[in-house]
Amino acid sequence: MKNPKKWMALALALCLTMPLLAACGEKEDGPAGSNTSSGVVGSVAPATLAPTATPPVAQTAKAVKVKADDGLNVRAEASTDGEVLGLAGNGDLLALLIEDEKNGWYQVSYEGKTAYVSAEYVSVQEVSLEEYNRLKAGAQEDGQDAPASSPTGSAASKTEGQGPGSSQGGKLDSEDGE
Repeated sequence: MKNPKKWMALALALCLTMPLLAACGEKEDGPAGSNTSSGVVGSVAPATLAPTATPPVAQTAKAVKVKADDGLNVRAEASTDGEVLGLAGNGDLLALLIEDEKNGWYQVSYEGKTAYVSAEYVSVQEVSLEEYNRLKAGAQEDGQDAPASSPTGSAASKTEGQGPGSSQGGKLDSEDGE
């Protein structure tokens, strides 16, 4: 050791800077400089977290909204050859059973039964879980039963002048191409 004073000064400088480095990055709590709880440099008072109310997450599901002025045929099969179960009016909501369309058709719930509508004449939207369950059970959003439209029902007789004895075998002339 050539110069013991230099080594002593270096050791002393390191000893003095260590507590400062240990305290770096600590967040101050309270008045300036009072970031310790026991007066010991480097110790921090345990944080107390006040419980916060978590807002309830609204559960949603998907439905389709009919976008056809003359109504939309609701069918038993995903085909224009499928039996017409009824006519959904413009703006009606139907519970969506499978989110993805398949070959241009959506699988929906109609009057509590599985049915199909043409994807061309509907738009998918989110509804509350409560509303979805009403739609799936066959009730409309206003709390009334689903439309009584069927090939022999009153809504069918309003469509293109067809009624129970029409020459098309009960098929409705509406927006899904048939």
